[in-house]
Amino acid sequence: MTERSSGSAFSGSSPSAEELRARLAFDELVLSLSAALVGAPLNEIDAAIERALAEVGRVIGTGRAYVFQFSPDGELMTATHEACSPGVPSARATFRDTPVAPFAWAMDRLVRGQPIEIKAVEAVPAEAANIAEVMRQIGVASILTIPLAGGGRIFG
Repeated sequence: MTERSSGSAFSGSSPSAEELRARLAFDELVLSLSAALVGAPLNEIDAAIERALAEVGRVIGTGRAYVFQFSPDGELMTATHEACSPGVPSARATFRDTPVAPFAWAMDRLVRGQPIEIKAVEAVPAEAANIAEVMRQIGVASILTIPLAGGGRIFG
């Protein structure tokens, strides 16, 4: 999950030229970071993930970027990695063994492989009110969540 300051690089509407450039830049970044992660020695993978998050956050203009991992039973999520912009406090401890049930609205989309973009707390649908509550509690202005999948299942 990343916190976004503005933009709509992953919106569902017809993209503008600027959005297409942003998507291309993001795709190139993902390709580059994927190669770096694949090539990272196992004992350096956590640091490589956090560097990748920091770079993604820098490119898309986020305050915080996370990797969340779901428990084997899918009932809990934990922020396993975090990168924060200078001056932005960590909120990683907020997301340790957090039940996913209150986030059913988001989980439904993630298990279908759909990214979630919330541009403002006020834009959160009523059925996702608890997401807005968490956003307010930790001072998040917007969210972009991209599901991580492998082997036919969502793991983060």
